[in-house]
Amino acid sequence: MKEGKLVSMDIVIQLLKEAIDASFAANPDKMILLDGFPREMEQAKKFEEAVCPAKFVLSFECSSETMTSRLLSRAKTSGRADDNIETIKKRLVTFQDATGPVLNYYKD
Repeated sequence: MKEGKLVSMDIVIQLLKEAIDASFAANPDKMILLDGFPREMEQAKKFEEAVCPAKFVLSFECSSETMTSRLLSRAKTSGRADDNIETIKKRLVTFQDATGPVLNYYKD
């Protein structure tokens, strides 16, 4: 992570499993919300194999225009080099391409 690279999916899922197991041990009656995960089908399938099936999926629909506006507002204070209109447009396409199949998978 110090090099700016993404953490492997296996490590992410293992970390999630450990956190979920600890949470359930401490609070067996509470649910856990994973915000922004899974983003891709491979993540969804690996998570369900290694941890547990999803019991509920929550997805908010938001127009590309609204998302772009929010990201550009964030850019004013985030200091992130990728919060610019060109990169945002590419990220939105990637997001739709990757998460669309995940949402369809959980609809069935």
